[in-house]
Amino acid sequence: MNTAIEITATNELSLDDLLSALDPQSSDVVEDKKIKSEPIVIDAMSELDKLAAELNTLDSLDLSAEPTKDDNSVLVVAPNNVVDEDLGSVLSQLSEQFEDEKPNIEAIKPAEVIETSVKIETVESAKPGSEEPPKPKKATSTEPKTRLDINALTKSDCEKLGVDKSVLLANYELCPKKAKEKVLNIIQWALKGVELSIYTQLCFECLINNNTATSEMMRINMMSNPTRPYPSETAGTQAGQLMATFPAMKIADRVGKNITIIPTSPLVELFKKHHAK
Repeated sequence: MNTAIEITATNELSLDDLLSALDPQSSDVVEDKKIKSEPIVIDAMSELDKLAAELNTLDSLDLSAEPTKDDNSVLVVAPNNVVDEDLGSVLSQLSEQFEDEKPNIEAIKPAEVIETSVKIETVESAKPGSEEPPKPKKATSTEPKTRLDINALTKSDCEKLGVDKSVLLANYELCPKKAKEKVLNIIQWALKGVELSIYTQLCFECLINNNTATSEMMRINMMSNPTRPYPSETAGTQAGQLMATFPAMKIADRVGKNITIIPTSPLVELFKKHHAK
């Protein structure tokens, strides 16, 4: 049925009339009861109905379409040169401010050159009271610069030494190399006043103080030297050499591992005179 139905609202319209208006079959009845009046006012609807109606209206709109531009709207875009001009003016003002407030910096004077005079003073000799006790020299320092020719010894030299020349030469050849050097040192000490080796001095003292000695006794004596204690290995080596030197010079007789002093030896008397304590 294509007949249009116009619904008007009055205070006299009942619920049955409304239902009949919705029924197509009863459209003819409603059509007969046309009431010419104002349309239905939405104000009579509840607040929830209003909200529902507004939501339905929004859903029907096409929001994805671009909004229409208002011809009266004007888009203002600041050109780049304006920003640059403002920034340049600010920087120029700051630079002028710093130029006006220049720090007061005094000129740095060159450092003065200070001349110092260096005086070279001669080293004065130390006073006798402040001198330290001389350290014993090494055995190598007592070796004569000019090697003594033992074959050139005269009879008078051998008498001063208290040994026959032939016996001295024979004993000298039997000595080890280092013991031979000590034999020559003793000869030059007795005849020419050359300094006696420190090792020979310490072992000579041990022999005179005990009248007899062994290699072990002389080693311990050198290790316990108050001025300069010698290491065990060095003291043992030197003691072994002098165990051959003293009998070769007829300073002591050797029996086995012991040597016994010969009191009548001129070398023993000479040592007691100059070195014995």
